[in-house]
Amino acid sequence: MHRTCSLLLLLTFLTLAQGKDPAKDKAPAQDTAPAPPPVDLDAKARLRQKMNEIIIPTVHFENATLEQALEFLRKKSRELDKSSAPAGARGVNIILSQTGFQDSPHINLDLKDVPLSEVLRYVTELSLRRFRVESQAVIVTGLHDFEDAMQTRTYHVVPDFLSTGNTSSTAPADPFATVSPSPPAAQDAPPPQFKTARQILESAGITFPEGASAIFNPLTSQLTVKNTLPNLDLIEAYTVSGHLAPALVAYTITVIEGPGELIREANAQASQNANAAPALASLLDHSKNPDSKVRVVADAFLETKSGTRAVLEAVCEHSESTNFTLDAKSRASVSNETHQSGLHLEIEPIVGADGATIETSLSLVLNAAPPTQRQISVNDPLTGNPAEFPVTDIPGTHIATGLSIHAGTTKLIGVTKPIGTPQESTDILCAVFLTASLRRVEAVPPSQPKVAPPSAIPPGMTFAALHAPEGMFEPVLHGTKHLTLQARMAQSGVTFPSGSILEHRDGILRCVNTPDNIAFIMAIIDQQLSVYPKTIALTLHTLEAPAPFLRDLTRQTLASADDSAIFAAVESAVARGEAKFINSTFVESKSGTRVNHHAACEHRYLKGIVTDAQGRPSLSFATRQVGSIFEVEPTIGADSRTVELIFSHELHPTPPILRRDHFRDPASQQPFDIPATDFNIHKIVTGISIAKGSTKLISINKPMGLGKTNLLWVTFLKCDVVPQVPKTHHAMAEPAPDPKPSADPKAIHTRSFRVPPDFLSAGGGSTSTDGRIERKTARIILEEAGIPFPEGTAAYYDPPTTQMVVKNTNENLDLIQTYVDSIVVCPPAIIAFTTHILQGPGPLLRRLTAQSTGRCDHRAELNELLAAVKAGTMQHLNSSRIETKSGTSATTTQATKHIAIADVSVNEKGEPHFTQEKREVGLKIELEPTIGADGHTIELTFAPEFHTAPHFEHREHLIDTQGRRLEFPLTDYFTSKLTTGITLPDGSARLLSLYKPTGKPEFEKDDILQAIFITCDILRPEK
Repeated sequence: MHRTCSLLLLLTFLTLAQGKDPAKDKAPAQDTAPAPPPVDLDAKARLRQKMNEIIIPTVHFENATLEQALEFLRKKSRELDKSSAPAGARGVNIILSQTGFQDSPHINLDLKDVPLSEVLRYVTELSLRRFRVESQAVIVTGLHDFEDAMQTRTYHVVPDFLSTGNTSSTAPADPFATVSPSPPAAQDAPPPQFKTARQILESAGITFPEGASAIFNPLTSQLTVKNTLPNLDLIEAYTVSGHLAPALVAYTITVIEGPGELIREANAQASQNANAAPALASLLDHSKNPDSKVRVVADAFLETKSGTRAVLEAVCEHSESTNFTLDAKSRASVSNETHQSGLHLEIEPIVGADGATIETSLSLVLNAAPPTQRQISVNDPLTGNPAEFPVTDIPGTHIATGLSIHAGTTKLIGVTKPIGTPQESTDILCAVFLTASLRRVEAVPPSQPKVAPPSAIPPGMTFAALHAPEGMFEPVLHGTKHLTLQARMAQSGVTFPSGSILEHRDGILRCVNTPDNIAFIMAIIDQQLSVYPKTIALTLHTLEAPAPFLRDLTRQTLASADDSAIFAAVESAVARGEAKFINSTFVESKSGTRVNHHAACEHRYLKGIVTDAQGRPSLSFATRQVGSIFEVEPTIGADSRTVELIFSHELHPTPPILRRDHFRDPASQQPFDIPATDFNIHKIVTGISIAKGSTKLISINKPMGLGKTNLLWVTFLKCDVVPQVPKTHHAMAEPAPDPKPSADPKAIHTRSFRVPPDFLSAGGGSTSTDGRIERKTARIILEEAGIPFPEGTAAYYDPPTTQMVVKNTNENLDLIQTYVDSIVVCPPAIIAFTTHILQGPGPLLRRLTAQSTGRCDHRAELNELLAAVKAGTMQHLNSSRIETKSGTSATTTQATKHIAIADVSVNEKGEPHFTQEKREVGLKIELEPTIGADGHTIELTFAPEFHTAPHFEHREHLIDTQGRRLEFPLTDYFTSKLTTGITLPDGSARLLSLYKPTGKPEFEKDDILQAIFITCDILRPEK
């Protein structure tokens, strides 16, 4: 309550203060002090997170002094801190400033199950004190201590802090535009200038006494402010209100098996504490001892939005013959269904109004042992003969519940026997822990190209290399006379002190300037890019790494909104040989467009056998994608900084598992069997918000079918929002000299015009008195178009040359030129697309993918790969070129038509019937382009299908109810399929798909990837 009131007071003050602008009458000079060294903001965030996670079961203060209360909190923080930190570094260091200590009132407080951060807030407010969180400690000071003393504090803000702080109803959309010159007095007014960080804060009502300053570093998204403590608190409230989206809810499931005595102790401990984290930490410590009987049997990590149901599966889809039926003559029919065995988690959170309580609806199915199959024999009531069929027993535990859980805490949601395992008969138990955390969606600093800085940088300045696509400044520089980019930026308030640099080449803007000026330049780039269409690039990586290593990383993610550092740590483990890449996928799409990407084996298998009334068998088949299946629908948020994702990702750790089910038909007394196919899958379905440029940990789980290894799979997703900027279409040449004065408009001259061949017939005709159609002359057609022909003028059309020669006044000849231009139709533009499919080492293709994802033209990456093809380190698998008109769909196919058996049955005449299907094996591309209104971008629907390996024909068989062996060939296809919609600039190259191919042994053994690039060029015919 006290915390809420304090924040409301701060925000109310800010709201009231927004009506006044201290910088309105005077514009303070830019703060040009050198940028301070980087501050470890993550250390503060981790300490705050620790304070939120430490839940104190009981707080009872009766007439306690402040020092007594703080010592109690120090002691409890050490006792309840179960992090991996050394014993001496656990807990929270709370430092009390002794100023005014004797005046502190005594404290009376009674609380239960409250985070340490809340208890400390109550204690400081009741004792008329305040506290602030620093990197290594919490400082408690007097309520009015140091109010006038200057202190420095660093805040993490959005990268476009200056852009968002400069929004105004009078500000032009074009950052280079000037104020409308319509009022005479405003003719000489300077163009609008961007506000500094200090001016933005002052406009929010925050004062800056003498000696105060504010410096924004856009390269790190850090705002460093020197001001008084009250003002620093106001700035903190102002920046906290800038979160991009509601927090996501991250869940971690940990299932630990151990001796009953230990599990029961953990249960007792969790029953006396709202937070079961200490019990979980204790069991995890036991599991690290090789001689201990405690082990982690299941892990799961899943993140989703409040109100969005999410699913995580690490299961074996076991084929079970559930429908064994007999007809009136006791003839058997069999069909199969699938039942999952493994870990299946469905969870739906709703974050409460307090922003900390999470109402959780949960369903967890856990099968510690695999299914067991046994045969059942029963007597058929009609014949008395035995009928035999298999049944499957699936041992497991199912927990379905709804609970309230405080963010940052752990619950022991279940204790169970390990059903179906040899330990079931012993005193072994399983404890199921659920940890919930809130993770903010925060903007990340923009990525910077790797460019070497100049050898000498003047004092007070810094160097920045910024992504600025070629052509982005063309709209503001084209048509200007002798105006450089530096001069144009100067018109918007950017200053260029002596020693500054501004160079734009190869899509990179190199800058040397003061931090404020670089921030202005970045704000200009942001606003200039905002007018271009955007696409969303998504990169998905799944890796395998040791379980303890990944569990530690999971705990670290709880204090960060971006998991780039976690992904880098796993990549480093790959380099050390301690982890490996399992799969990599890259796709790109427009906002609101659903993308489907499959890189899988289309496995054909027998689904069942049915016997009709005449005893004729009919076989049913099914096809299952086995590999990587990624379906996603991204939407760019209203703030242009976040992306809403709804996606499904499925991977198969192992090939399909073929086994045989055995039966006995009571009518024929013959045994028969049919093949059954099981699939091991890892699947996640969820919805999240993600900041552009950030990386998210999506899931952690133990894959099925790989044995009892201490390895987990972890999946990361990176999201980039890419502006589609057309390349330069205007030559930046020196302006042409002023034209010569025009000729006398009334003077008569002769001019030739090229017109369409049907110029006279298109003009129609008139009917004469005798009924004949008389064609109009060129002069009549022009006169009907409103062009006068004074005395002495004429018009003549020559059909063989399609030229019209006109003698008329200069002003009328100009009118004729305009008329001719209006009837000469330019043929529609043709768009040429070239597709390249390449294969090579995974590290190289992943590096180039990461290098290209933030840019709209991947020509450099394509050229590097083509050069690698010449060097023999890459393979060029296929190329395809096709041309089509805007708005016209086109298809190109390079394939072999393969005929395969699709169905086997017996018709009414008792004749066997084999249904065949034709499949094109090779490369097929379907696309439909539309040239945008700007004439330089292309909206493209693109659907390629490429077969990564030759088809594979496997012969399956069954023994039918008559005891006959029936063999039939089934065909598997190894394909990469993509369906997406994107925006492409004319003349660009684009990576559209990255995937792990299937169908060859080396694809499974080695780190090999394939990539699909496309180039597009608008071919513009002349009139």
